[in-house]
Amino acid sequence: MTELGVVQKVKKSLAYVEIKRTSKCEGCKACAFGDNMAIVLPSLMECPCAPGDTVVLKMPEQSFAGASLVLFLLPLALFFVGLFSGLALGPYFMLLFAVVFLAIGIGFSVLIDRALRKNPKYVPVVTDRIFIDN
Repeated sequence: MTELGVVQKVKKSLAYVEIKRTSKCEGCKACAFGDNMAIVLPSLMECPCAPGDTVVLKMPEQSFAGASLVLFLLPLALFFVGLFSGLALGPYFMLLFAVVFLAIGIGFSVLIDRALRKNPKYVPVVTDRIFIDN
């Protein structure tokens, strides 16, 4: 999937690109748009760019969607594992185990997310600059 965005800042080999929500975003739910109309994504630079430049951003589709699914389902799955683990011990232990396992799942998701952000397969790439005549 490709999007147009505006570079907000450049830091080492990353460009922080602001993209605006489009009609393509409606069914995806892969990124954290929520109620926001724009999001800033750290992106690798294949071509040089500077803050204020309009750029073409190529975003991975399948790999990104699969990774997002894992990151959201892992805490949920561990929540239910904790819930059913405490079932025999009573409602308070059931709740305690569910919360503890959910916290563990969130912790693992954060660690996986950090690892995925370093993998070029899951990071958006700035492929081209767009020159706009005023």
